[in-house]
Parts: sequence; structure tokens; C-alpha cells
Amino acid sequence: MYLLYGTARFVSENSLEVTKSDGTVDTYSADKFVIATGSRPYRPADVDFNHPRIYDSDSILSLEHDPRHIIIYGLV
Repeated sequence: MYLLYGTARFVSENSLEVTKSDGTVDTYSADKFVIATGSRPYRPADVDFNHPRIYDSDSILSLEHDPRHIIIYGLV
């Protein structure tokens, strides 16, 4: 997984260009992209985020295994 920072635009179905803050442009190709636009975790008071098997939208990115099951809890 790669985290890219900058302004992105798709140039084809499987390619995008990312303009970085210094003005350089890089092109990336992939079968699938995940676009995260600066969200922050929702942490309701009634959920124990100190539990080793409970993650928020930031900490789940550090998982070193693929979970067999997942529940996503949040606001719309």
C-alpha cells in the first residue's frame, strides 16, 4: 500500500497523476485505487478503543493481517 499526498486526477481508467506541493507530477497505474480525502476517525464514547481488536479509520491501516470478519460502525 502506498500513501500519496497531493492533488490527483485520473488520466485513464487505471492511471492517475498526482501533483505534489513542489509542483512535480507523478503518474501511477493500478487495477484499483483507494481515495481517502482527509477524514478523521469517529470515536463514539460507548466504544472501547483501547481494546486490541477495535480499530478506527486511522489505526486499521496498520493491520498486519486480513481480518476474517469486519463490522464498520459510523455516521452518515
